[in-house]
Amino acid sequence: MPEENRKSKWIYVRWFAIRFLLVVYDIIAVNAACYLALLTRFYVAKQFHSAAAQYIEAYTSYAPYYTILCLVIFCCFNLYSGIWKYAGFNDLNRIVGANVVCFIVHIIGTLILLRGTPLIRMPISFYCLSAFTQTCLITASRFSYRLLLLEKVRVANNGKGATINAMVIGAVGTGKIVLQELEREKTVRPVCALNYKEIGFGSLLDGVPVVNGVENLKGKKIAAYYGCLLLRPGKTMQMDNPENPKILEDFIRAIGATPVLYPMRNECCGGYLTLDEKSVAESRSNKVMTSAKDHGAEMVITACPLCLYNLQKNSGVSDLPVVYFTELLAEALGLK
Repeated sequence: MPEENRKSKWIYVRWFAIRFLLVVYDIIAVNAACYLALLTRFYVAKQFHSAAAQYIEAYTSYAPYYTILCLVIFCCFNLYSGIWKYAGFNDLNRIVGANVVCFIVHIIGTLILLRGTPLIRMPISFYCLSAFTQTCLITASRFSYRLLLLEKVRVANNGKGATINAMVIGAVGTGKIVLQELEREKTVRPVCALNYKEIGFGSLLDGVPVVNGVENLKGKKIAAYYGCLLLRPGKTMQMDNPENPKILEDFIRAIGATPVLYPMRNECCGGYLTLDEKSVAESRSNKVMTSAKDHGAEMVITACPLCLYNLQKNSGVSDLPVVYFTELLAEALGLK
């Protein structure tokens, strides 16, 4: 029990310390944003305008009231109760909302407090600049911890903890997605990204070197067959656009071949109907293979074992080879 009490007390002290530091930071950020806005507004022709001192003095006179109001607004928007380790879009919406309210309060407050003085109000550009700077500073304080944690994970995953070296196929959008997924793994370390020979060689993709493409398949026309495995149901798989996918075409380009686009590449081959209504599977598979052949394909690749079986055995097109995409990669690398 004493040990548990000490842990609970430490958790409370840590929670209080983080909130206290956030409040101190926000006080500094709110005032820094306003002073920076004034300095920016009145810095003209490499010197400060003579009116700058008057406006800075005016802001200083009401700064304590504005600061307190900002802290109250931040509390109302729960900016001191979030778990910023997991900051996301909802937290960003609350930060923006809080600063919009601060912007409105700032304008109304200065109109009231400066009423009857020679200034009457602060410049419009001052309000806009201070609101923008304040929003950036408050957002940075809430999201910096999560960004540091993500970077720590990325560095750790590329370090000694990773035991499996991996090559990423493609150094464009698809390669970027793959790298993001690999960052979540603790055992896989991407060591290079394989792309077209003439594009991206010698550059870096998220710190991973981009290497030359291969020429074993140069000029070979390859048709990618998606079928249902990779794309459906679209909302569940979320792997690519189910109506116009491109991930396999990117793969084909990355290993030096030429992708062939044809109408039937994402239509069903008949699937398990080959067991009960084989004629349906034969008809659908034939349409897929005939479509690929008519558009100049010299080979068809797929990722699905059942699709491979249907296209090979049920299509009736024997002069167009069908292989797994991994077999094509092995050929590109000279392993087959």
